[in-house]
Amino acid sequence: MDKIINTYEASAADGSKVTVYEVQDMDHAGTMLDPNRKQSGITRMQLSDGRPLKMLGDREFKIEGTDEVFLLDRPYAP
Repeated sequence: MDKIINTYEASAADGSKVTVYEVQDMDHAGTMLDPNRKQSGITRMQLSDGRPLKMLGDREFKIEGTDEVFLLDRPYAP
């Protein structure tokens, strides 16, 4: 199960705006005493439509498999 832990506004080269989600995997970590326990997993960045992003620099991301680059409007602090 995934959990959105933060959202960012970003700009494309043509000036259009997009929403970037910071998503964290929530892994099942249940035990007999606590069967519904979840544990925080790996975080990743993706667009609102689910396309994954790769970090290029401090505020710069690109859609994996393309040359489409986005610049976050505020710094990303993992």
